[in-house]
Amino acid sequence: MRFPRCLAILGSLSVLLVTGCATTKSKTTTGAELQFPPNAFMTHRAIFTARGKQFALTGYLVLSESGGKRLIISQPLGLTMADLLVKSDGTVHVMQSSPAFKPEWVRKYVAADLECIFGKHPQKKCPVQVLDANHFLIKHFFYKLDLRVVETKVGPQPEKLFDPGQASKL
Repeated sequence: MRFPRCLAILGSLSVLLVTGCATTKSKTTTGAELQFPPNAFMTHRAIFTARGKQFALTGYLVLSESGGKRLIISQPLGLTMADLLVKSDGTVHVMQSSPAFKPEWVRKYVAADLECIFGKHPQKKCPVQVLDANHFLIKHFFYKLDLRVVETKVGPQPEKLFDPGQASKL
């Protein structure tokens, strides 16, 4: 009668080995480790959580090897929350802000988070978790950003988007 009992134990062990662990750990990384095209137009969807409230946001990011990064954050109904230009040399220009995202906040936090994920030289340790190739989670003490890259169009981008003197829309 030992034989059926051994089979039952082996069967239980094989089920555990085949199914594996139900959770996976995400990797904390920096933007320099991630691979994005040097010239692209990207569309993002994000959930921004602050003070216990969640806000759905849409982002449009233009990447240019020579020009830098241009990010426009809007609400689903089209209201621009922030328009940010980070030149290739690292200078930050707040092109537009809203009462919800004040210019100082955009300059300090949005620019840092942009560099964490999409920059080559982030300023400080980045609190970015890579959940998959197009899904990122940034957790700070007072806010959280759950970001997904929805679409990427690779190719050269218009240089006028990277001129700090022009507030042109994407």
